[in-house]
Amino acid sequence: MKIKAYSKSILREIKSSKARFISILVIILLGVAFYSGIKASGPNMKAAIENFYNEYNLMDAKIVSSVGLSQEDLKLLDNNDKILDYYASHTIDANLTNINSVVKFMEYDQDKSVNINSLEILEGRLPKNIGEIALDEQALKYGDFKIGDTYTIQCDDNIENQLNNNSFKIVGIVRSPLYIEKLAKGTTTVGKGIVDYFAILNKNDFSMEVYSEIYITFKNTKDLETYSDEYAEKMKENMKYIEELFSSRPDERLEEIKIKAIEEIRKNYVDAIGSDFYISMIESQLPKIDDVKYYFFDRNDNPGYSEFYDVVKRINSIATVFPIVFFIVAVLICLTTMTRMVEENRIEIGTMKALGYSNSEISIKYILYASLASILGGILGVIIGFNLFPRIIYKAYSTQYDLPELTIVYYSSYIFQAMIISILCTVGAALIVLNVDLNSTPSILMRPKAPKIGKRILLERITLIWRRLNFNEKVTFRNLFRYKQRMIMTVFGIASCTAMIITGFGLKDSIGDLTNKQFNKLWKYQATVIFNENIDNENEDEYINKLNNIEGYEDSLKIHQEIVSISKENINKQNVTLYVPESNTKIDNFVLLNNRITKEKYQLTTDGAIINEKLAKLLEVKIGDEISFNNADNNSYKIKVKGISENYLTHAIYMSKEYYKNVFNNDVIYNSQFIKLSQDNYNEDDIASQLMESNKVINVTMTSYLAKTTNESMDTLNVVVIILIISAGGLALVVLYNLNN
Repeated sequence: MKIKAYSKSILREIKSSKARFISILVIILLGVAFYSGIKASGPNMKAAIENFYNEYNLMDAKIVSSVGLSQEDLKLLDNNDKILDYYASHTIDANLTNINSVVKFMEYDQDKSVNINSLEILEGRLPKNIGEIALDEQALKYGDFKIGDTYTIQCDDNIENQLNNNSFKIVGIVRSPLYIEKLAKGTTTVGKGIVDYFAILNKNDFSMEVYSEIYITFKNTKDLETYSDEYAEKMKENMKYIEELFSSRPDERLEEIKIKAIEEIRKNYVDAIGSDFYISMIESQLPKIDDVKYYFFDRNDNPGYSEFYDVVKRINSIATVFPIVFFIVAVLICLTTMTRMVEENRIEIGTMKALGYSNSEISIKYILYASLASILGGILGVIIGFNLFPRIIYKAYSTQYDLPELTIVYYSSYIFQAMIISILCTVGAALIVLNVDLNSTPSILMRPKAPKIGKRILLERITLIWRRLNFNEKVTFRNLFRYKQRMIMTVFGIASCTAMIITGFGLKDSIGDLTNKQFNKLWKYQATVIFNENIDNENEDEYINKLNNIEGYEDSLKIHQEIVSISKENINKQNVTLYVPESNTKIDNFVLLNNRITKEKYQLTTDGAIINEKLAKLLEVKIGDEISFNNADNNSYKIKVKGISENYLTHAIYMSKEYYKNVFNNDVIYNSQFIKLSQDNYNEDDIASQLMESNKVINVTMTSYLAKTTNESMDTLNVVVIILIISAGGLALVVLYNLNN
């Protein structure tokens, strides 16, 4: 009977105070949705990509060599008790002049039993026959490709002896776990230094004698989470083991090359004297032991792999602060609301005490009322939060990465935390307030609570202002200080919501201004041209004539640029563009090298280089320190930092041609050029087309295209910011409604 009576009482209370019940429910809903949704976004994104890596069996390690890999390399991995699987593959990087892009051609072997780095088929199928090709989905950005079309390879690189065909039928569109970045698929020594997309060829279309790389998976990492500390520790052991296993291979590989070259000479020259002569010639031209190198890479050397985890960690960082602030506001508002509810029911509480009801029996109504609002709001919040926030954030980042479908995982820990906090904040608030009233006598409770004594406030003493206020304004000011708890809760609640909104808008403005500063303030050129280094004077003259005849052309500066990499413990491998201008003084007309804070302009010197600010922060270096980097051949070099320059996108090192020669012990070869155009009168497509007609040019990149791509990437962060702004605004609206009701 008591349960039935409680139920009726609670239902009556809900009907008589619908606005209050709904407001508590909505506040809890918003708090739980934001808390659980943002908290779950990072783990859901991480789980989705890990499932993708596991399903398509992403390699653990990769081995490459400066002279290719042979069957003798594979024998070291056969029947090895630490190796789960491995396979050797052929790849070719080529700069395609007909579509102005750099492509990595990779091998598909349908007969191989090992499925490391399996391909996800988005459309069509894989190339089962000679003369067929499957394209990375990002290839569609560089040409109007579709299944059934003919794909033609035209390039200045000497790859005729590596491929059996140059024309292929497109049979499929695919995605690889090796390359989830959309903007670039790794670095290369050809063209502009960055691979735009990959393409898959049948293994029989390759005519290469040696393998390009060996992919490996290990037994001790098979069931480990890819981004876990345990996986990282196991891979340290594995990489050390592989390096030791192949430590003798450079010497052996050189001997293999020497024996093969001599055998070929002996086959072609029967005459012993002629044979000996050519053998001596060959030996003089063989690579030296220093030139035969083996390189070992793990997953962290893949930019997309490591950068996506950085994204997950950034989302987790946001989830550490903002949802907690959000929930604190919700809790405090619930405290105020429940306080008001109990105060309004003083007479009912006093009557029940007079009729002999115990304190626990009286309390149960308010506990159930608060619990019902919390549980309903919490359940709705969990459903909305888990399904809305992770999907929006994941969808936003899919503009930067080729991501698999997101499967929502309901993390019990976040649900439990959110529900417990919700129930405690409402039920706890009710019990705190009830404790005061339940310790009072029925006679006191059955009388209306005396209003708080009004006092003169400070503003009343300022006669000049006070006498100008009307009656309602004076009452409002008095009540603000008369009911200090409500005033403090209102101020704190709105201040917190406003702070989150302002933070959101501040982040949005900061992000939005980065591209403007980079492409208008720091980079003053409008195009970058990549040269074909194997050209004669006639092609040089042809290019200069085309350049001078371009409408809007103002100036140009030859540049040597290459991609180098920097590694350091506890940070991901960083790809950095090294720039060496032909003129140390003219660089200022094309790139602003200055200190962001002091505005001091840097000049290129003969005893050091200038690096960007973010790179210096990552490496924890200052002016005067030394840093090390590896070039495309994985050779290590050291440079001295002479300046730390303002920069917002990508990493860069600038050095003079004199310092370049000191560091590399080679003269500079200028493989590219910055082009400066008038801001009012030029057609980008026409300029790129005209320059590409020259035999000297193998690639043209307009700065505006980079700006557009960067803005698209920034939009992903804007989505997160907009979620924060809208959520904080919604909470502020409910807070104001609740406290003013």
